[in-house]
Formats: sequence, C-alpha cells, structure tokens
Amino acid sequence: MSKQPFLTLANFVEYATTSSATRRRAIIEQYHNPQVYPFNWHGASDAIFAGRVCADQSVESLIDSEKVRLKSQITGEGEKDKRINHVLELVEFLEVSDVARVAAGATAISEPTLPQDMLIEGLTIRVRANVLLSRQKEGKRFKEFGVAKCHCLSSQKLDEVSAKAYTVALNVFAERVLVNADIQPDLCRVYDLYEDTLHKAPSAQKRLRTLINETAREVCDRWDIVGRRLLERRIDPRKAS
Repeated sequence: MSKQPFLTLANFVEYATTSSATRRRAIIEQYHNPQVYPFNWHGASDAIFAGRVCADQSVESLIDSEKVRLKSQITGEGEKDKRINHVLELVEFLEVSDVARVAAGATAISEPTLPQDMLIEGLTIRVRANVLLSRQKEGKRFKEFGVAKCHCLSSQKLDEVSAKAYTVALNVFAERVLVNADIQPDLCRVYDLYEDTLHKAPSAQKRLRTLINETAREVCDRWDIVGRRLLERRIDPRKAS
C-alpha cells in the first residue's frame, strides 16, 4: 500500500473531471499496486519537449540517443515491451510535432531545477513542468511568467473541461514555485501531444481552483480506505470492493 497520497498531474486532472466513480477508484488503486514489469525510464521525453520548445540545437542528438536506448531494451516479449514501445512512440511524436508554438509570444527557457511536485490539501501532485515562459510587456516594469508542460497520454486526450483544469493546476503550480513573480494565465500552457493541440489557462479560475482543492481533499479522504479494500481483495478475492 502506498503510504502517502500521491497522483501525477494527468491522473489528478482525470480524477477531477471524470463522471465515473469506478474510474476515480481505479486511479487511486493503481498507486497502491506494485509495478509488474520494472522499467528504466529517466524521463528523457521531458528534456526533449523542453529542448524542442526552447530551440536547443543539442536536442536532436538527445532524441537519437534516447531512441537507441529504448530500442536496446526491447526483449521481444509483448507485455514487457508494451511500455517501452509506447515511450518510443512518444519520443518519435515529439521529434516531428510542432511544439515550438508552445512558446508563441514568449521566451522559453528550460528549467529542470524547478520543483517536480506541489502539495495541495495534503495531496502530493507530480507536475514536472520544466519549461519556463516569460515576456516583457510594454509599459510594465517586471516580466510576466508562466510554465508549460507536455501532456503525452494517448489514452487520455484533453477535452475542453480537462484542459482548463490542467492549465489552472499549472497556474497554481507556477504561483507556488515562482514566488513573487507576475504569473499570467495565458503563459500557463499544456500541449496535448497526441491531439496536437495547445491549451492556455483561462483568466476566470475561481470555480476551477475550488474544484482542484476539493478534488485533492477527496483523494486524501479516500486514499487509505481504497488501499485497504484493495489489500482485502488480494487476500480474499471473493470480497466485494
């Protein structure tokens, strides 16, 4: 059983916006389940996304080396190779997609030292947004800032509702890690890799921020009981969930 409430940002957004109680429970359950096939992935896709958005010339060699590394891990066993092939596909999508538009109207800088997580109502959310966007508007003394992230789940495409929740969560993250900076909603952006769409945070956020806080509290409230029931089912599969 996972000891502390923890979700990735993508799973958090899905939990907050799905109407399925079964799916919400399943999201929590997956964090209590051990990984069946260990997989050595150091998150190079984040660096590739940042490199392409920031027009880093060295990103091409990173893409090539990552593809070689992933292909070397393919075993020929379908189930074990499934995740490797998925990440390989992800890297290839990043290579050919027009991610440069993520930085439209702003200057993009790769910031791998930004904190990976934020804590909301006791829930740790893994954000991992490592692209910092900034711009200097005429007449303003200080720069405006935001963060950008790539959403790269083919099974969870962002719709209008989930995209707004995602970008507002990025806005909250930016406010927490860039203390005293002038955070602008339209500089908090998520790029949906498999849909090839770019989303920016809306200016009206009160309802969505309430949703984010309420969702975090609900996940924490349900965390232990979902884990216990999952453990009970492992011991006695006849027990209802």
